[in-house]
Amino acid sequence: VTDRDSQAANATIPTGTDLENYQDSAINRGETYIPGQQDDDDFEKLIIKSLDLSLRKFITGINDEVIDTRIPNVDIISLKEGFNTTAIYFHTKSPLKVNIGDVVIYTIRVYNEGEVDGYVEEITDHLPAQLQFIPGNSINTEYKWKMYDAEGNETTDVTKVATIKTNYLGKANEATTNANKLAAYNGGASLDYRDVKVACKVVETNPMASKITNIAEISKFTDGNQSVVTDRDSQEANATIPTGTDLENYKDTEINRGDVYIPGQQDDDDFEKLIIKSLDLSLRKFITGVNETSITSRIPQVNVTELKAGTNSTAIYNHTKSPVRVDVGDIVIYTIRVYNEGEVDGYVEE
Repeated sequence: VTDRDSQAANATIPTGTDLENYQDSAINRGETYIPGQQDDDDFEKLIIKSLDLSLRKFITGINDEVIDTRIPNVDIISLKEGFNTTAIYFHTKSPLKVNIGDVVIYTIRVYNEGEVDGYVEEITDHLPAQLQFIPGNSINTEYKWKMYDAEGNETTDVTKVATIKTNYLGKANEATTNANKLAAYNGGASLDYRDVKVACKVVETNPMASKITNIAEISKFTDGNQSVVTDRDSQEANATIPTGTDLENYKDTEINRGDVYIPGQQDDDDFEKLIIKSLDLSLRKFITGVNETSITSRIPQVNVTELKAGTNSTAIYNHTKSPVRVDVGDIVIYTIRVYNEGEVDGYVEE
C-alpha cells in the first residue's frame, strides 16, 4: 500500500555540519513540535559535555614577604547563567617592584569551569632571561618542575632555561584517590581548583628589560577518566609568547586602562609582571663657610611632595645660587650633599 502523506525510506540524511545543525533553527526558535521531513521520520540530538579549564597566575611572595593582595576574586554569575563560557577573575596585574636577586613566588591556579571532571596533566611556564629558575628550591622540588631549553630539550643548565614544566597536578601524581581531579562545575557558588607554585630569582641581563613578563599556560589535559578531550574554548599549549619590547609591554594597554579583569590569549593562560626598583641619587653643592665664618643660609630645603606623589622623579631643592662675595686669599668651605631619591639603598663610590 501507499501512505497518504509519506513515502517509505524517503528521508534525506545530511552529513557533516549540516547533520550537526539539523533542525537547529526550529529548536532555537523554541518550537514545541518540530515535524520531520515527512511525518514518518524524526530525530534526536545529543551534545557531549565539555571540559573547560582556566588558569590564573599571581604573585604570592617575594623573599620572606607573603603577598595576599593579588589572589583572584572569582565572579561566576555569567558562567552560571550561561551568558559566557568562562568566569570573570578580578585581580590586579599592575607590575610589582623588585630588586635584583629577589626570589619571587608565583602561584598558578587552575579552575574547572566545565561540565565534566578533568586533570591538568602539564603546566608550562615561559621564563624570560631575567627570571632564573632555582633548581634546589624546596617549592620547585615539591611541585616537580623540570627545565627545558629553547629547543624543548630537558636541561640542567639554568642559564639555558626557556620553559619549565610540571605534571604535579596530573593523575599519575595523585597522593590519594582523585586528589588532583578537578570536579565539574555543578552550578553552585564556586569552582573547583588546584594550585601549583614556582620560585624564580630576578637576575640582571644586558640589556635589562624595563618590565619582566612571564606567561604560564595549560599544556596538557584530560577528562576525569584520563580520556583525551577538547576544551570548549581553549587549546592546550597554544599561547603565543612575544619577544623583546612586545613581551615587556604585554597587556599594558589593559593594565594602564585600569581593567580589573585581564583575560589571557585564551582562558587557560595568564601572566605576571615585575619592575626592577630603581636607584636614584641626586647631588647638591653649597657653600657652608668662608674662612672662620659659618654660612647656614645656603643649605637646601628639600620638598619631596611631587616625588612622593609620583608626579616627579626628583625632589625639589630650594637653596639660593646667588654668588658669595669673597676676597682673594679667602678659604671657601663647600659641602657636597648626596641624597637618595630611589627605591633601593646605594653607595656613592666616587
